[in-house]
Amino acid sequence: MYFLDTSAILALFLRQTGWESVRGLIEDCTGDGGFLAAADLALTEATVSLNRYHHTGDLSAESRDQVLGELSTWMETRVETLQLSTVDQLNACNLSSNHKLRTLDALHLAVGLRARRAFGVGEGIFVTLDKEQGKTAEKLGFHLGIA
Repeated sequence: MYFLDTSAILALFLRQTGWESVRGLIEDCTGDGGFLAAADLALTEATVSLNRYHHTGDLSAESRDQVLGELSTWMETRVETLQLSTVDQLNACNLSSNHKLRTLDALHLAVGLRARRAFGVGEGIFVTLDKEQGKTAEKLGFHLGIA
């Protein structure tokens, strides 16, 4: 299982720094019979980020809508999406007591931990471009993809 953080997803779809590495990991995963997973929160976070890029003039409305459509379809068809639960929220709070994390980073990690248990995949690979989140993912027993 390759668990995707929003930073990796956005890099892939906006061709931001690191996007080629993300694409390579995804190809490795699907080529080896693995699967992609993410929190449903990733689509919300990506949508908010795309809207912010539009409002700051970094992305036209047309480009935003195109990327959002492609991203939504990809998430629906290629990614095992897990809904954020109350338990995930509590686990994110617990993670933040032991690790220096931002709210959304803690939530993604909490869902990633649940996904790892639910799918019985051992360590799993946590794919992020966020160095701090990546360090915490490694401390939690994930292998790190990128960061």
